[in-house]
Formats: sequence, structure tokens, C-alpha cells
Amino acid sequence: MNTTRLETERLVLRPWTEDDAPSLYRYACDPAVGPVAGWPPHTSVENSREVIRTILSAPETYAVVLKATGEPVGSVGIMFGDGVHSATMEEGDAEIGYWIGVPYWGQGLIPEAVRCLLHRCFEELGVPAVWCGYYDGNTKSRRVMEKCGFVFHHTETGKISPMGDVRTEHFMRMTREEWGSLGNRNMAQPFDINLWLKEFQGKLTDLFGPRLRFFGLQGSYGRGEQTASSDIDVVVILDEVRFDDLQAYRAMLDTLEHRSLVCGFVAGEGELLGWEKSDLLQLVLDTRPIVGTLDGLRPLFSDSDVRRAVLIGACNIYHACLHNFLHERNTAALAGLYKAARFTVCMKHYLDTGEYIASMGRLAGSVSADSRRILDVAATVNNDMSGETFEADSRMLLDWAGKVIRETGTE
Repeated sequence: MNTTRLETERLVLRPWTEDDAPSLYRYACDPAVGPVAGWPPHTSVENSREVIRTILSAPETYAVVLKATGEPVGSVGIMFGDGVHSATMEEGDAEIGYWIGVPYWGQGLIPEAVRCLLHRCFEELGVPAVWCGYYDGNTKSRRVMEKCGFVFHHTETGKISPMGDVRTEHFMRMTREEWGSLGNRNMAQPFDINLWLKEFQGKLTDLFGPRLRFFGLQGSYGRGEQTASSDIDVVVILDEVRFDDLQAYRAMLDTLEHRSLVCGFVAGEGELLGWEKSDLLQLVLDTRPIVGTLDGLRPLFSDSDVRRAVLIGACNIYHACLHNFLHERNTAALAGLYKAARFTVCMKHYLDTGEYIASMGRLAGSVSADSRRILDVAATVNNDMSGETFEADSRMLLDWAGKVIRETGTE
């Protein structure tokens, strides 16, 4: 029986108990969680209790427990060559598996847990190499592996999953030597975006040649405020976009390092000219050009488009915050709404002054006190807030969004 207890900054990793069955069912019943990893959704609390008895009671299997709430929200485990799991391992190797409930996706919790298990494997259990596998299409799982430093090893086709269907499975591996080299790097620092962009631009130009009208960078990398986990938000505009162009572009992206971080917008010139102006405005103002320019679109915008962008942003935030407060009480959703509100603050300042400030740090010094409070919370908000904080932050966001709606919608 597993009795080990591990801790990270935000998590406790401890053995599952049968008392955890209601929490396990709450997250494992979601069809977005199990099937992509090869196991069926749980059907009842009793089903979850049986899984705890027969599967999650295995040695080195841990409930992922939030320190802030004490609730298990996922599972991680170290498996050795037991004939059940996927990787074909050498003597002494191990495999790490993991999942987490949908409300906690995108918060870096599973990478935090996996790094803890990697430390246990290499520093405490003497494992020579650790494997991870993911089924074709499970990009979230692959992204966890990439963030933790796993290296692609091989692909196997015709694999029978635990659900009985045939799948393609990709395997990644980390050796003890690779773990040691990772330990000598500051993993909290983002990679060199300029070197990455140089490679990306070269491949993009080779692919589309003179058809490439514009290429730029949005988001935190575009603002120079990136962290190690920031997405690379690229904007690509072609003369026109056919489906085969998208297929070729996707294939090119798959050859790039840090592929899992890449997101962004692709369009043809015709779509761009016909795009909803209040939405297009944000793209034009917030994108740092690398190839070409979007300045030719600026004459398309009127003051009413700016006002509409502010009003739509504030209305969407108000509606979502109200729904979340009354019905969902989801702290992760509230944190996401605060991050989205930053852009409405940005557009409101542009509407009021004619000055667009992309940097959130600089913007905070130029806006009203209530908008500054929104930016301050957005910069520090996390998904593990207390119930009292959830109430207070929901109220602040609703009050602010309502004020923006009243001011902007009646002018």
C-alpha cells in the first residue's frame, strides 16, 4: 500500500482513500477527461470507489490534492513494467501517467505534479529513465510532457487502448542524464523568442513565399511580458486561405520546437477586410508586426467601432461573471475573466484618450483607480482563491463592468 506523501508549492500528492470517491467521480465522470487518455468516464460514486480499491490503490499512485481546498482534483502515478501500461521499458525504467479535472486545465498544476514525481523517480527511487505516452490528438498531455522536458522517442500504430479501440500512441522519454541537465537550467525563464521567430519566419516564407502578406506577434510575447508558460500567439495573413494552406501550415508548425505553445490567427486579405470592425480593431492595435504591416486597415475604423469594442467586452465580462457567481462558483473561470478584462481596460483607455498602451504594466499607471484595481487583481489572481476572495473579486468585477456598460452604452 502506498503511504508516501509528497508536496509542491500548490499541491499535496497523497494516497487515494475510499472517502475520496465523491471528488473522484466529480471530475472523472466528465467525458472530456478519460476517453482521450484511454479510459471510460466514471458512471457513479460507487464506480469511482471501486476504481480507488482496484486501480488507484497501486504503489506510487497519488491523488492530486489542492492545498488551498484539500480536494482531490486529479491523479498522477509512477508505474513500473507491469504489462498494463503502454511504454515498453528497459529494466528499472518507469512510466508516469496523469490526469486532472477540466476546471483545472491550463493552470500548470499537472506539470508541477509531474516534476515532483520526476524528482522522486531520479533522486529517490534510482530510476534510469522515465517514459510518458499519449494517444494521437491528446495535445494537452503532450504539452505537459514538453513543459517538463520529455523528449520524443517513437510512435507506435495499431495500439489497443484500455477502451478496446485501435489508436496511434506517441512515446516520450527522459533519462537520468537529461534530468540532471534540466536541473542545471533555470526552468522558470522563457526561451529565446527571437531565435524561435527567426526559424519560424524562415519556414513560413519558404512555405508561402510572396503570398505572405503579414506576420506578427500578439499576446504576452508581443508585449514583452511573457513567462515560461506563455503561448506564442502568432498572426499570419495570406493573399487568400484555402484549406490545403491550413493543412500545410499545420504540418510546418509540427516541425517546430515548442509547438505546443503556438496559437494565433490565420486569415486571407478578403476575410480581414470584411471582419467585424470592433473585433478587428484589437488585432490591428495589439499585434507587433514582423513582416508587413496592418496600418492600411486603420482608416477603416471609426470612433463607434472603438466604443462597440469596449461595450461588447464589458457586456461579455458582466454576463459571464454574473453567471459564474450565481451558478458555477468556479474560481478558475473568475481568474480567466479578470485576465480578459485587461483588454477591455486597454480599449476603454484608447476610447477615452486616443492612446493605445499594449503593456499592462504601463497601462496601470495611466487608467482610473477602479480600472487600476482590475489590472492589479488580474496580475495576481490565481485559481485557488478562498471563498471570501471569490465573493469580493466577483463583486469588484461586476461593479466595474457594470459601470463601463453604463458609461459606454449611453454616450
